[in-house]
Amino acid sequence: MKQSGHTITVKQSGGTITVKQSGHIITVKQSGHTITVKQSGGTITGKQSECTITLKHSGGTITVKQSRDPITVKQSGGTITVKQSRHTITVKQSRDTITVKQSWGTITVKQSGQTITVKQSGDTITEKQSRDTITVKKI
Repeated sequence: MKQSGHTITVKQSGGTITVKQSGHIITVKQSGHTITVKQSGGTITGKQSECTITLKHSGGTITVKQSRDPITVKQSGGTITVKQSRHTITVKQSRDTITVKQSWGTITVKQSGQTITVKQSGDTITEKQSRDTITVKKI
């Protein structure tokens, strides 16, 4: 995991999940079936490996239908939920805490001062920040 300014990147073994925060922009990327949710003001951009769709958010639920599986992007306050027919990814931001929940596991990224804690399926990794770069080795 690397942190540079307001950008936090979390990688998960098996499948890769990247959570980037830069100001009001939150990007969630999942490998395999790539899902990118980018929030900037009232704009939500949903991108999947086969097609790119840009939508303007005006409150409520946005449903993106693709040839294979439907994708639903719902924003409620500080919570963005991306639902597919198989898996659900929920990204919730609460001040310094970003929580990424999957239907098959939970990854929590929490920043408190100079300390960032990454919890993954019961495994806890804690590292302290050294300037702008953080390298996390799994214990």
